[in-house]
Amino acid sequence: MRFIAVLMFLLHTYFLSALSISSSEMSPHIVEHLAPYRANGSVVYDIYAKAGYKPLWVVSRQRIDDMRAALKSIKYNYKGKSFNQAKIAKLLSRIDNENMDIMQKLQLYAIVDIELTNAFVSLVHFVHVGDVDWDLVQRKLKNLRKTNDIRANWEMHPKSMPSSNTLYHAITYGDIHNYLDSLISMKDRYASLVTLLQQYKRKKKPKDKLNAIIVNLDKTKLYPRSFEDRHVEINLPDYRLRYYQDGMELFKTNIVVGKISRPTPMFDDYIKFVVLNPTWTVPDSLIKRDLIHVLKYNPNYLEENNIYVNGVFGAKKLDMQKLFSYEHSKQRVPYSFVQHAGKTNALGRIKFMFPNKYAVYLHDTDNKYLLDREYRIYSSGCMRVKNPFTFLRYLMGDRYDKQKIDKILDSLEPATVHLPRPIPMHILYFTVYVENNQAHFKYDIYAYDQIIAQSTQENRHETFVLPKNRFVVIDEKGNSSPYDPEKKAPIDYENLY
Repeated sequence: MRFIAVLMFLLHTYFLSALSISSSEMSPHIVEHLAPYRANGSVVYDIYAKAGYKPLWVVSRQRIDDMRAALKSIKYNYKGKSFNQAKIAKLLSRIDNENMDIMQKLQLYAIVDIELTNAFVSLVHFVHVGDVDWDLVQRKLKNLRKTNDIRANWEMHPKSMPSSNTLYHAITYGDIHNYLDSLISMKDRYASLVTLLQQYKRKKKPKDKLNAIIVNLDKTKLYPRSFEDRHVEINLPDYRLRYYQDGMELFKTNIVVGKISRPTPMFDDYIKFVVLNPTWTVPDSLIKRDLIHVLKYNPNYLEENNIYVNGVFGAKKLDMQKLFSYEHSKQRVPYSFVQHAGKTNALGRIKFMFPNKYAVYLHDTDNKYLLDREYRIYSSGCMRVKNPFTFLRYLMGDRYDKQKIDKILDSLEPATVHLPRPIPMHILYFTVYVENNQAHFKYDIYAYDQIIAQSTQENRHETFVLPKNRFVVIDEKGNSSPYDPEKKAPIDYENLY
């Protein structure tokens, strides 16, 4: 009688009821079809082991429907991956429409249950970890130094998969959609990009726009669900700095970033203090790459720019020929070049410090006209800030004392001012974003988007070659010409920092 009751129930629906079939009847079929997963040490097998090899999905029509809806949803599956959806649909259709005995149906139920679990694990991996091989991306960035003399540094934090125990509980005790939502990184940015992708697909926008949105969705997976209540975001392709407090943007300003041959490094840090009336010590690398070249054409450059050599003003005690011999040497240059504070100082009147191994920071500039250009890629890695004292006022809050700061600035003596508390800072690379309901597409200045796009499961290239004319050189008058990475870019005499 029990066999007949179960059979009649299966003929009218495609899901199993926990009340009509016991785990002992279903488990042998689950175990049988799990054999390949066990051999691979799969998370899928671990999940069923924690479940005592009982079915996880076919016990409820709603659970199956929720899972299939999640697999189809652009919110989670924005690349339209298959996740074996066609196979799952075919299996369910067979169960619902074909005449077969109870044993055959139990076999199919076991298969479809395992397929749904496998799809769930794959979807969780895509939502949380992504399908970009970030190790491959790093190898390509590192290789740019060999092929193009470009030092591309991006400190990434790829995520790992949740534990099998967590996944088991998400399936059996939670809401699938709520769980997937909890895995989304940069939730607000992610949501706006998914909405934009939906709109652009509906409007049949060009494929390059859709691909740009997708690559930027991929990048969100490197970050937490949200940043701190108070933080600074610097988006390099946008050439802008933004200050946020309690989830609201309170301040936005233009910045200049590193040239395409000297990209600004990307990392997370804390702005801890500022230096007023800063001096600038020319790094050894810039002495060799730029300053020596400049001095060959303009021997008076040091005096014109208030630069001291080993503590002495200008080039009075500088042996030029000795200096020039170090242009291509691996040894450190035996001279210290320090530009003293003043109106002509390359760092302007203030620099914002977050001590780091790259020796880059935010600072004012004496060449403020560059901050109003469209493509602001002129530095050797540091970031120049428009309206730096307005920015300081937001960082200092109630502790901002304009009279005290003005007095220090008038003295021309360097002074350190600590912030009331360190402010988290995140250097980002997003070429697509939505602001005030308007989509913004920015140029892929460092070609990072291209590298990422060619490092995915479906589009994997082991090497990357920079396009020859990927950008242009912009001179001080705003004139542009094609940039050839195989040729050394002309020296910008005013922008060595």
